[in-house]
Formats: sequence, C-alpha cells, structure tokens
Amino acid sequence: NADSVILQNYSERDSLANVARVGMGLSIVASFPLMFSGLREAVITLIKQTDPPHAADWDLVWKQDALSVVLLSVLTGVALVVQDAGIVVGLVGAICGSAVIYIVPCTLYASAIRSFLGEENGPKLLWLRLLTAFGIVLAIAGCYSALAY
Repeated sequence: NADSVILQNYSERDSLANVARVGMGLSIVASFPLMFSGLREAVITLIKQTDPPHAADWDLVWKQDALSVVLLSVLTGVALVVQDAGIVVGLVGAICGSAVIYIVPCTLYASAIRSFLGEENGPKLLWLRLLTAFGIVLAIAGCYSALAY
C-alpha cells in the first residue's frame, strides 16, 4: 500500500525526500495567500450576484475582513478534521475532472448554440444536456468513491 501523500512513502532519513518536503512546504506557504485571495473574491462575487440590493455593502473592507476570518476558520477546521489528503485530492479530482471534461464545455457550447443559432437545434441541445447530466453523475460517483474507499 502507498500513502496518499507521495512524500510520506519515503524514509525520513532520505535527504532528497526531505529537500522535496521542505520545497513542498515552502510552495504551499507561498501559494496559499494567492489561492485564498481568489477564493475570497469569488465568494464576494457570488454573494453580490445572489443578493444585488446589498452588493455595495460587500465593498466595505470590514465585511471583507470578516468574510476572510470566516473562510479561514472553515478551512482550518477542515484541515484539522481531515487527516488524509487523499480524500481532498479525490474530491477535487472527481469534481474538477467531470467539470472540465463534461459539464463546462457542454454548458458553454449549449449556451452558444442557443444564443447564436436559436432553439431549433433541439437534438443537439438535448445531447449536450445529457452529456452534462452524465458529467454530474460521474462527479457524484467520484465523490462517493473518494469518501467510501
């Protein structure tokens, strides 16, 4: 059996593996602020789109700071609870893989067909909807597989 974090499969006395561990740690520490900033901005945009009357309120710095504290607390809580990184990797792979291969391309193409060619392309739109539904089913099955095994 192999550990889900590949560097844990190497001996603690392996100097090259230790260099790689330090490099991974530095990479995570350096990239986390960039990824977190993108997450916070995406959540703020989502909140603004779902609640347009209060969209201007989310331009206030104190609200963005409060949201940052909440998001960091949730992420820290998940990191404390989930001990196996393989679960996270499996969930991300299941969701993002299905989204990139089936859901997003089919949805974009169906939207383009509807916008530029009209609704008369019924069979093609039906096929795209079926592929999108298939992608959603695969994402759910992948999440189940990541959590169950």
